[in-house]
Amino acid sequence: MAKNVDIARDLSLTAFLERELGVQAKRMGRHARFNYCPDCGNEGHQPNKLQIQIDDKHYFCHRCRDKGTVIDAAMKLWGMDFGEAVDRLAGNHSGDVKAKPVDMEKVKKEDTLRNQKIAEVLKRLKPIFADSADDFKCIQYLTKVRKLPLEVVREAQKRGMLAFMPSNVKNAESRIIKACGEQLLKDAGMWKEGAKRPSICYRPIVFILPGETSAEFRIIGEPKPGMLKSIRFGTNIPYPFVWRSKTPSTKVAVVEGAIDTLSMVALGTKSHIVGLPGCNNWDIEWFIKIKDKLHIEEYVLALDNDSSSETNPGQKGQERLVEAMNMANLKHSRKVLPENSDINEILKARSVA
Repeated sequence: MAKNVDIARDLSLTAFLERELGVQAKRMGRHARFNYCPDCGNEGHQPNKLQIQIDDKHYFCHRCRDKGTVIDAAMKLWGMDFGEAVDRLAGNHSGDVKAKPVDMEKVKKEDTLRNQKIAEVLKRLKPIFADSADDFKCIQYLTKVRKLPLEVVREAQKRGMLAFMPSNVKNAESRIIKACGEQLLKDAGMWKEGAKRPSICYRPIVFILPGETSAEFRIIGEPKPGMLKSIRFGTNIPYPFVWRSKTPSTKVAVVEGAIDTLSMVALGTKSHIVGLPGCNNWDIEWFIKIKDKLHIEEYVLALDNDSSSETNPGQKGQERLVEAMNMANLKHSRKVLPENSDINEILKARSVA
């Protein structure tokens, strides 16, 4: 059994999925992507939602937030338990999905270099952020569609969490290329080979994470088919989005993303607020450090409640966070949101009422 487990774990996850699904993975940078997830299948319309990590051993679904190994994928695709899946993976047909060695030290060096390039891009974009602070379409989207009060938007800009670029794509393209140069944008992963222009040109709303080494670029409105609503660049994240209360508080509300963070402010929340850059994209060390720095006594978890989804990624992610907080002895409670809602949906509903 142990030998078969070792054989199974050594297989290429990409090659296994290509063989079982009968499709070729799409290469995006150093990652392989699939439209199909072993857990949520073809549900939803997010293209290339399943990401295979660089080690070719682990996957992560950007839609349902499921993650696992080739063994997990096999169990779900074949409807088998652990032992059955391991034995079949280690059988006579394992040779055609054998993994190629990955130099993880080289990967780490490449990641470090790319993070440095991303930080340099963000630094060079600052004059554009300053000139575009009043971009009409960006402000209209956040205040009229997302129902964020203008004073909250301005405060987020003042705190360095929110910035705008020109909402006119050609204007954005001209200024971004002039400020950063084509090679730096490509080195930072913001301009893919064969693309007409950098991907950030289409995403003028920018949420900047603490440390200014990582940022999320968002489109205005709903994405076109095949287009991602937002793209985050940078893996060097010392802290998530943190909104410190102007009044003393021993509590922290935990939500998903920057817009939900600002929505909590708009709803009059008096506690500190933490916005996770994804319901499964967190490090328990963040919460330990925040607890010590702000003298926190309790975290109140209020992640999205996608109840119409079979997987409900927000609540599934919240359960994982609860387990981690229990292990770290962090006091927490849960606020269950109404069905099929997030904090911004609550804000919009109150604005209409």
